[in-house]
Amino acid sequence: MRNNRVPGLYQHVVWQKDPTLLFVSAVAAGLTFKIFEWQAVLVARLLAGRATLPPAEEMARWESERVGQRGDGVRFTLVFPDFEEYFEAVRRLAGDPTGGVERALPPFNPEWVKAFLDGHQLKKNMWKRLNAQARDEVRPKL
Repeated sequence: MRNNRVPGLYQHVVWQKDPTLLFVSAVAAGLTFKIFEWQAVLVARLLAGRATLPPAEEMARWESERVGQRGDGVRFTLVFPDFEEYFEAVRRLAGDPTGGVERALPPFNPEWVKAFLDGHQLKKNMWKRLNAQARDEVRPKL
């Protein structure tokens, strides 16, 4: 690991030097469990030979361009705010299910982001309320 990221990963999943070494969860920022699920589907299909990767040059270019845009640190792993772009890239790589036994990845739904942000706001409000309550409890009574 370098600068809080694993160098050499294509789409945060495939280690370019050995595409049989696959990672799930090497991302940051919201919708993580849904991202992990989609990455797991991609991993399963790659290992089963039901998904294919682009040429090595394209995978290296993806990483290089991302480093140029986001830097070589934790921002590299940040999916927010480009959720739709990332989900659709993983969905394209995974391809369609075959034989009726695989998990179908639906098109990205913007409601996922809204639900995540709404939930995040609820948590922030709860912590503000609890912090204010704690301050009131420890503040000396006059």
